[in-house]
Order: sequence, then structure tokens, then C-alpha cells
Amino acid sequence: MLPLPVLGISPLAHLVLDFNGTLACDGRLLEGVAPRLERLSGDLSIHVVTGDTFGGARAALSIAVIQGEGAAVEALQAAQVVAPDILAALDLLLHPLRLKATLRT
Repeated sequence: MLPLPVLGISPLAHLVLDFNGTLACDGRLLEGVAPRLERLSGDLSIHVVTGDTFGGARAALSIAVIQGEGAAVEALQAAQVVAPDILAALDLLLHPLRLKATLRT
């Protein structure tokens, strides 16, 4: 479990990620993603999926990632946090004080 002692977020046990457009571009893993996932894999079960076509995915913390593809307005409105790229999103989990600063109201 990954403790996230910020704003009442329970410790995380799972990390669910989309592959194309988030972890990869044109089917190729983005540079810097693999080492971050390796670091997080000691604390989290990592699941890589494809798009949530039917809108049924739910998670304790939602981070929308814009990347080069962009992101739908609906995805941005549903997310608790928006990150410019996957490296910044993963770094929020690796450095929880950044997440705390982002979620501060």
C-alpha cells in the first residue's frame, strides 16, 4: 500500500493506467515511465488497461493526464487532479507532498 496522508485520501493499493495516450505514444512506452512504475510497483499493484469505453471505472484518486493527445473536457471535469504528462502524474504519487499542495483548497 502507498500511504498518501493528504486531505483524507486512504492508502492506495492499486494503480490503474491507460496505455496509449498515457503511458505510450504511437504504441511505444514513453521515456521515463518504466523506472517510475518499477519504483511504485513495490507499494502498488499496477494494472494497465485500455480506454474506459463504458464509463464504469472508479478509483480513490483520479488524475487526468493530457499528454500529446489532449483530454476530453468530461475527463478533466471528472478528475480530482490534472497533470500535463504521465511523468508528472506518477511523480505526484512518488512525492506525496506535491499531491498535497495540488489538492489544497
